[in-house]
Amino acid sequence: IMLPPKAVQLDLFEPAPPERYVAIVTNRDLPGDELIHWHREKCGTVEKMHDLLKHDVGARLFHSGVFGANAAWYRLAVLALNLYVAMTHLSLPPECKDERLSTARFRFFNRAGRVIRHARRFLVVLSHVAVPLAATYIEVRGALSALTG
Repeated sequence: IMLPPKAVQLDLFEPAPPERYVAIVTNRDLPGDELIHWHREKCGTVEKMHDLLKHDVGARLFHSGVFGANAAWYRLAVLALNLYVAMTHLSLPPECKDERLSTARFRFFNRAGRVIRHARRFLVVLSHVAVPLAATYIEVRGALSALTG
């Protein structure tokens, strides 16, 4: 199956060479044309993940001059992002699935309220701003606890 060539900016200024060869190495079991379309569709998704790593989980700045410590910091950032993505797919309601981590963190943790210890129990006292979020929070907690067993 012949696919149309992908547009290249160089073609605007110089004639393209008659033949181009591109190799896609993968372990996917797809027919060739589907594999090429899949590869072209995923273009640009890595940049989004880099942006999320840098700005949402703190992989932009490394806190040490030691390579091993920085590698551990980056791995923890990747793990945190993977956990958040898994949580969004497995437990968050549909209206929260496309939110960035910083937005979800603000929505669930930075609302006006406080934790009080009284009579050997911890209580969460929410302000009127965060009360509509309480049902969502309880639903998410139930979905996460159902995953553990």
